[in-house]
Amino acid sequence: MTTVHQYFSEKECGEEASIVNLKNLENMYLIKMEIDKVNNNDTILPNITIGYIFIDTCNMISPTVRRSIEMISRPKNQVCSPHENENKLFNVQAAIITLNSILAASVSNILSEFQIPQLSPTATSDDLSNKKLYKYFSRTVSPDRYEAEALADFIVNFKWNYVSLVYLEGSYGENGAKQFRKQCALKGICIAVDEMISFDKSLEDVQKTVKNIKNELRSNIIIIFLYPKQLEMFYVTMENENLLRTKYILASDSVSLTEIPLVIEKRALNTFGIAFKTQKVPGSREYLTKLNLEKHKDLLYLKTYWSIVFNCTWENFNNSTKKICDPKADLTDTNFELSAHSANHDCFLIYIEAMNRVLQKYCSRTVGLNARKCFTGERILKEIRSGTFQTTGGEVHFDKFGDIYGGYDIVQFTENSKYNIIAYWSRENSITQFYERIIWRNSQVPPSTCSLPCPPKYYYIHKAVICCWDCRQCRNNEIVIGNRTGCEECPEFFWPDKEALECVAIEADYLKWSDFETIIILTLAIFGLFLSILITSFIIWKRNEKLIKASSIQLMAITLFGIKLCLMSTFLFLTKPNDTVCSLSRYLFNISNSLIYAPLIMKTNRVFRIFSSARKGNQSVKYTSNRFQMAITLAVVLLQVNL
Repeated sequence: MTTVHQYFSEKECGEEASIVNLKNLENMYLIKMEIDKVNNNDTILPNITIGYIFIDTCNMISPTVRRSIEMISRPKNQVCSPHENENKLFNVQAAIITLNSILAASVSNILSEFQIPQLSPTATSDDLSNKKLYKYFSRTVSPDRYEAEALADFIVNFKWNYVSLVYLEGSYGENGAKQFRKQCALKGICIAVDEMISFDKSLEDVQKTVKNIKNELRSNIIIIFLYPKQLEMFYVTMENENLLRTKYILASDSVSLTEIPLVIEKRALNTFGIAFKTQKVPGSREYLTKLNLEKHKDLLYLKTYWSIVFNCTWENFNNSTKKICDPKADLTDTNFELSAHSANHDCFLIYIEAMNRVLQKYCSRTVGLNARKCFTGERILKEIRSGTFQTTGGEVHFDKFGDIYGGYDIVQFTENSKYNIIAYWSRENSITQFYERIIWRNSQVPPSTCSLPCPPKYYYIHKAVICCWDCRQCRNNEIVIGNRTGCEECPEFFWPDKEALECVAIEADYLKWSDFETIIILTLAIFGLFLSILITSFIIWKRNEKLIKASSIQLMAITLFGIKLCLMSTFLFLTKPNDTVCSLSRYLFNISNSLIYAPLIMKTNRVFRIFSSARKGNQSVKYTSNRFQMAITLAVVLLQVNL
């Protein structure tokens, strides 16, 4: 069951008013090729012929359900009159369902009741992992919950944390969105716009959603889980709002699978997506180029395929720009691009291998129609769930839910319906491996964050949305604490480090002996000591001179001693500080200054008293003797020391 003709109106399923899915059409022909190979090979299912039917569902629910009923067997007790309209019932043993999740679920509900196994290379809804409802359903693609995880890991890799989410009503979109929200909660991603597109009001919902996205200037990444019809609306609306060149779209698998020309054209602008890992089918080009309208009249829609490949028409319209198709044309003369891939082919290989194992286990000698009883749905399903199978992409196996162990290609869409595989995400180890450089507009990764990280020495003030915050600066003597949610003052003699994350002890800053300033100070101090010693020597030498005696040699000696002591304290100030040095330098400096200024005060006081007494006519002045002056000077010095 597949979608060859995709409709976009309420018309009946058919070739008119529809878009032909060339990929599915070629896949159908290649399945026919593989069936012929098996039937002509005596080593695979010997003496058994594989029959087949192809069903075009037109991507519509009604034809899909109606045609799926044709695959079941007729009840043994059903009797039809000769004139009664009798439905065709083909009694198939297994089905390949190349449909979306909604259609696949509808088919599986019916076929599972009749124990008919189904394999799907396209249906990804998480609901299909429910084996109570879809017991006989398996798939060669990972379900949406892993697709959501791959999208979230891709977002985290580029440090985006503020994105928009658009999804479709129904199991495919709603489950994908649900799983994506879970991943966002685990990985610290916030959702700026979270909107569902309904089936009934798709265009109205899309327009409202795109306007909301446009208003969120800080969210530049859009996650979408949409079907083709809604995809077309979304891209058209995004272009109308001039957002296709400013926003980046990160899409689910539906964008890579679509055949709608407008979506293929517009997705080349800033769109990344999930693509299932597939290969080219061996011998596919050789088989397709040998197709001929005369030799292969039994092939469905071959005329349609012919008109697409040769870009011609079978109808002779006057206003048609296409040439008339030539039924004798040769496909080998064309260089057409192959659209088919190995997804359906791999499903067929898995079925054939599973049936071969059933035949060998349970009925190795059975041939012809009797083999139908051997190939029960339960036996085929058991082999699929428990075995390992060789496909074009390598070995595959399934879990107990019928989901394949695998991963996704992450692609960047380009022009001409192409895409570049830029990374691979694996379900088994949840790692995104990047292969190719991504082409960014303006050659740089776009931002998609609600708030920029706070600089050092700032703390966060979070808002209602955890990815949004304001930044506030701590004081100069504070550090940020509580995972940068507040500030704390450093204790005494401590100061914040450069990042203001911890308090560190303040290092002592002092002059070194080799510093230029130290050399200047020492030079001046030594020169001062030399002068003071020279003056002291001169006073001692001239101590009997009247001028020297009149200057109070004892007080002068104390002053000179204080000067020497003050100059000598300079050496303590230039020494590496410690408790002893600091104490000595403080006391020595203060004592030396007291020794300098106390004698000067006493000398000034004595001169003042002598002249004051002489003005009054007194001949003698009390307390002006050298001994008394020395005693008062020492008392003043001791008082200063005690203070």
